[in-house]
Amino acid sequence: MRRRIIYPGTLIVVVLALSSLFLINPRPKTNAQSTSTCCGTNPSTAPREIVFPYYSLADGFNSTLLLVSDSGDPLSFIIAIHSLSGQTQLSNSMTIQPGAKLPVDMRSLLTSLGADAAGTFSQGSVSVYFEGTIMPLVGQMTIENPSRHWVQQAEMVENDPGRTDIPAVLSGQWWGLAGGRDATIMVTNASGGMVTADVILAFGGKEHKLDPLVFNPNETKLLSVASMLGTLNVSVAQAPEGRITIIQQGSNPSLVAQGRVTDPVTGFSTTLEFPDPARQHASALHASGVPVGTPTPDSPYSGDGTFTPHVIASNLSSKPQTLTLTLEYPKAATWNSTNGPGGPAAPQVRFVGILKKGEKDPNVALDNPPNPDPSVLTGEYTFGPLAVGPDSTADLSLAAVMNQLPLPIPYASIRIRYSGAPGSMIAQVSSVDARQDLVVDARTANELDGWAGSGANPWHVDSQTDSILFLTDEGEKQVRIGFSVTAGGVHYYLTSLQLAPHETRTVNIRELRDAQAADFRGNKIPAGATDGSVNWVRLDSVPVEGRLVVIQKQQGMASNYDCSICNCPAVFRALAVSPATFGLIPLAYQNMGSTATYYSCNTGTYYYDVTAGSSWSSNNTPVIKMDSSVHYRADAVSGGNASVTGGYSDCTQYDTNPDLDCPCINWPTYTASGGGTVVQITGQSAVWWFNGQTPSGYTTTVTLTALPSGGSSYTWQFTAGANKASFSNQSGNTVNVKGAALSTNINDVSVEVTVTTATGTRTSGPFNMTVEGPYRLTAVGSPNNSCVGGGFQSALTYSLIDNLGNAMLAATPMNENWTSGYACDAPYNTQSNMCNWAVPSTSNGSTTNGHFTDTIYREGTQWYPTPVCPQSPLSPTTVVHWGQEWRAGSTTSGQGARVQTDTIQEYLDHALHTGISSPAP
Repeated sequence: MRRRIIYPGTLIVVVLALSSLFLINPRPKTNAQSTSTCCGTNPSTAPREIVFPYYSLADGFNSTLLLVSDSGDPLSFIIAIHSLSGQTQLSNSMTIQPGAKLPVDMRSLLTSLGADAAGTFSQGSVSVYFEGTIMPLVGQMTIENPSRHWVQQAEMVENDPGRTDIPAVLSGQWWGLAGGRDATIMVTNASGGMVTADVILAFGGKEHKLDPLVFNPNETKLLSVASMLGTLNVSVAQAPEGRITIIQQGSNPSLVAQGRVTDPVTGFSTTLEFPDPARQHASALHASGVPVGTPTPDSPYSGDGTFTPHVIASNLSSKPQTLTLTLEYPKAATWNSTNGPGGPAAPQVRFVGILKKGEKDPNVALDNPPNPDPSVLTGEYTFGPLAVGPDSTADLSLAAVMNQLPLPIPYASIRIRYSGAPGSMIAQVSSVDARQDLVVDARTANELDGWAGSGANPWHVDSQTDSILFLTDEGEKQVRIGFSVTAGGVHYYLTSLQLAPHETRTVNIRELRDAQAADFRGNKIPAGATDGSVNWVRLDSVPVEGRLVVIQKQQGMASNYDCSICNCPAVFRALAVSPATFGLIPLAYQNMGSTATYYSCNTGTYYYDVTAGSSWSSNNTPVIKMDSSVHYRADAVSGGNASVTGGYSDCTQYDTNPDLDCPCINWPTYTASGGGTVVQITGQSAVWWFNGQTPSGYTTTVTLTALPSGGSSYTWQFTAGANKASFSNQSGNTVNVKGAALSTNINDVSVEVTVTTATGTRTSGPFNMTVEGPYRLTAVGSPNNSCVGGGFQSALTYSLIDNLGNAMLAATPMNENWTSGYACDAPYNTQSNMCNWAVPSTSNGSTTNGHFTDTIYREGTQWYPTPVCPQSPLSPTTVVHWGQEWRAGSTTSGQGARVQTDTIQEYLDHALHTGISSPAP
């Protein structure tokens, strides 16, 4: 559908009997529900199941299961695929890495399992089984039809053994039916038993009961609203909007539902939500990131159209209700800030380093955002009250009031308050382009739905696709956000992302990637990354809603991802102070930093800069004291050593009470320290050694610098590994270090420096170094034998490995050298039957991506015996052999570090390296 947004965050739990092998047959379920569990203790691992109620490979659709991990460890899982009728195919075990995104193409998976992807299994549902904590694995099923510009996300529900959160009553609404439009409701039985359900359609102020539906185990039914209205002799023109309620009979609810409205002519498509009644604790809903009018040029929706928001609301009660709609929109130009309220767009990382007296502190802007006042950042416009009758559904278009808004704006959030009891109204927000072909749905989350305050979402960017994370603070206090992006195995963190009350902020993944700004660990999102995951969680007990929108501009499609991972904020687990060690010139300043570590309920890790909120102290104030004006700044008074300690208090345990407002029940203080010394050695800790050679691309001489500078003398010495390195060219507070032999262990070379200044003579702590260099060769694959000119050619490929076991990927000069003359093998080693296979000249070059190939060939009738093309099997007859060695670091034979010796053995139809010795010092 041309845009779709469903929310897999709805937590639905059903019991399925899963042993450690993840069995598929369900056991009887119970309705036992936990009313108070504590986030903060590490929950034990248990069998889990998440269900995706619908996928489609029919009628031009493709379906991709997009899984995202919030686990701190690799997670294994099994996929069960159910056809519409309930037949099942089971995958092999799969693994997803921590924080990673894993796409699973449904057509490919079914084909690999031998299932009929074009027939029996062209539509159905999917279950994923694993063992985990609360929600370590989440995802959505993306269902696309590019030719029709339709895209839909199938909602994820949780369905675990032992208890169920699936409601007995499912209510959703349809809207905009006219002409060729119809609404399709997908209803799935997520159990292994027969299920009967009553179906009620409500429109025009009345409820209409239809015949009950009977579901086989794991069966999915596709219900047409137009057809159901037809059984009541009602057309879609008579009921363009309405509500469907599905009430399961019996005491063990197991039905889940989702829906969509589509128009095959215009490409119109919108998703129908079935919100969980158990999560409706407030009479207020919120929708984030809604395009309004023609968005500003810098908006994520720029160029996508001109939009009119629709609020579709269904009154579930028998009494009239009123709605009050508040549109919240950015007023300041900092709506895409990745830092605190009013901050710049580029990520900011705390400066932890040395300052001289009078030098400007680069952390001032980070600690004092320019516009913390919420009214400066967010404007509001309220509509209403608007009436919705009993058992009625209203399509409330904002078209009539658009001229009252301060357009253009980049986007808005919409707050929906209703007069009835919590859960008595359901609503969704959809913004429709004037061409009627693009609809951007916005999930409406209840303002006391704790699950809305976290997310694990897949993202994709390319020349036509952007991924935008919208985050909305629904409360009256500022809220911190734990945030990480994972791509290409790299974990990238934002550590100062904070929202003001009622502020909606965006994080553009493309802009975040292209900024190439290092995080607090020095990591960057890989510049060429096109796919990855975004994990985020609130760090304060303030209501937050977020969703990630993937906009495919060329296709005119927008996908929404809002999988939730935790129902409470992440908990405080550790404090780290940086730098861990430092050296200062007396009367200089060291800016300290403290970073808090937070764990989600699944032990996913997040970090936040808490320097400004930490307490700071020194244990040796004559040496280092804390500055009176900037309390995290360490002032070096005189030579010596001191520990600087930071302390921070935060919540380590929340109570998930029935309202999910997560009060804190444990608030300790954690401390961490950094050691300050008067002398410090800086420089590169690794130096390369190539047995006297200096190939480009490798640092074979490094310069070490002693701090403080300006001393009267500097005495350098090796305290370990003196036989592996040497000093040269000492000048002032610097000295060069060259390698003399390869390290046998990491950091087995240790350097110290003694510095004499006006305040005394001091010796540094050890500076550990490693001498790296080429060490051995590792064969890559098997020899490649081919026929050349009637003879043979054998290609033997190797990877160059250093003494630490790492592949040397930079281009490295290599040379081969003959260590013996050639010798003919029997029977070609007699005077009357002597071979004439002469030894070729050496051929030298450089590695490419850490690899090089030794190509040995022999062709032509001038040789005796005459070489032949490779046979099958290869000939065992040997002809000639000679000694060979390989050296790295030079293209001159015999120069550089030797990494291998072997014998070149030529056969009648191929060649091999035999007697290999590597390493070969």
